[in-house]
Amino acid sequence: RSTKLILSFMTGHLPFVPPGGVSWVDIRDAAAAFVSAMVSGRDGGTYLLGARNCPTLELFELLEEVTGTPRPKFSVPSWVARSGATVLDSVNRYIKGKYDPSVDPVRAEMGCRYWYISSESAKHDLGFSPRSYRETISDTVAFIRERDPTLIKPRAKL
Repeated sequence: RSTKLILSFMTGHLPFVPPGGVSWVDIRDAAAAFVSAMVSGRDGGTYLLGARNCPTLELFELLEEVTGTPRPKFSVPSWVARSGATVLDSVNRYIKGKYDPSVDPVRAEMGCRYWYISSESAKHDLGFSPRSYRETISDTVAFIRERDPTLIKPRAKL
């Protein structure tokens, strides 16, 4: 899911900054924590794994810096994002007769929420120590570019 968000950013499919926030973790750190949990986790324990909680705007600012792709220049309140997605979804479904997942009201609602977590129990019980947020984002962008450089088209300046 997070790679899809970064790809959508890089290809210019995000017209505005949603008001929510996300929690990030590198898959390499998550995999190491899974192994550690199997070996030394609490019996019946559960662990949330996150390296950083940040508002979407902060993520987009970092993505702009790392990718060179300009971030969307405006933010919208959550009621505008949700209402706009509902209207566009209705137009697509009932007038155009097709579904467009980029304007799905449920996705808009999710993008307006703050998906923050605490990894304190994983840090305490498993020694979870995730790498830097910047490294994860930079490596993810490099991975996307290596896989298919044709997917990345520069965003038109608004």
